[in-house]
Amino acid sequence: MIKIIYLIGKLVIYIPEFLYSRFVIERKRDYKKYPLISDEDIIKIVKIEQMAFPQELAYMRGINSVKKLIKFCSCCDIRQIYYKVTDDWYFILVDRKEFFSFISCGDKNKKCKEIFTIYNQVKDIVGRKMIIAWCRKGTSYALVKLMEKRGNIEIIYDEIDKQETEEWHNVRVKIVK
Repeated sequence: MIKIIYLIGKLVIYIPEFLYSRFVIERKRDYKKYPLISDEDIIKIVKIEQMAFPQELAYMRGINSVKKLIKFCSCCDIRQIYYKVTDDWYFILVDRKEFFSFISCGDKNKKCKEIFTIYNQVKDIVGRKMIIAWCRKGTSYALVKLMEKRGNIEIIYDEIDKQETEEWHNVRVKIVK
């Protein structure tokens, strides 16, 4: 009985996201500007992540295919995944109908000089939708606060989660300009 309830719950979430990806994203996405992610790009992203993060925070280690990335991102269709990868940095977003999940962002040089390039591309993808992100205090959260200070984003929600060695922030933001 519990398995049946669990499966029904999964379907209630899965079916609307699947239909959204097939009928809404399919029509609105600019595939020339934002192509679907490939296995080769995923491997490149994982390599950058391994250089950008401490080993215990390199969560994408072992992901080497679109199928595994879809599962990692907890989405149901490749069309939901937006990304950009260069030789030095990457970001991954997932379109979830009501909001975007900021899955990961990394710079192998650990400088993030390209923050405004990333911001402009994310802004182009997201538009006025809310972004939900899980940010480490000393790294991505500092960038979020910088963007807020400069008036680029508005933090709508910020919940602190203190883990053993790190402080994390569950944030919801909107792009302002």
